[in-house]
Amino acid sequence: MEQEKLDNYICETVLRLNSTPAYINNKETIFNFIIFFSRFEFSLKRLGCTTTRENGEVLAFWDKYAQRIQHIAAEQSQNTIEDTLTQDAVFNMAKEYINSNKPRILKINQTSGGLTWENDDSDDLQSNSKRILDLIRRIRNNLFHGEKFLIPGEMGEDRDIILLKAGMAIMQGYLKHDQDLRSKFFT
Repeated sequence: MEQEKLDNYICETVLRLNSTPAYINNKETIFNFIIFFSRFEFSLKRLGCTTTRENGEVLAFWDKYAQRIQHIAAEQSQNTIEDTLTQDAVFNMAKEYINSNKPRILKINQTSGGLTWENDDSDDLQSNSKRILDLIRRIRNNLFHGEKFLIPGEMGEDRDIILLKAGMAIMQGYLKHDQDLRSKFFT
């Protein structure tokens, strides 16, 4: 009986994937984001922006990278990487979009007990880079863990695709202005 339920669930999920316009029409963007994010995160590890779990597993430590770029000079500049990014038009357009359309947060509805997507109304009290890197990770987490692209007719499908593209533009900006990170990314 349990195997039959599992088989039915798998069949229904595959059917949804094949009928969801956001998935079909944008799978190249989705896959590009997944690949780019994965490589970017691994590059952070190679750069030494890491932390470890008790069992020794190495994890990317994004906050360490945010701290690093506040102090490291950008290539061919006396400014820090973070300061140099404020002059990058594409980076700033992507950052503005993400800050104005923050990735939603998956929460438990206190009334129904079900899952619901809520807007992020938090203030931006953290450093520029720390906050934007946190939002990039949330975009990734929503994609991987939040079924954002498996819900047919989900309000904001276009918004979600633009968030993926803006997230890639942000990561590209860091690569463009951080020679050490770029070296780890491409080797």
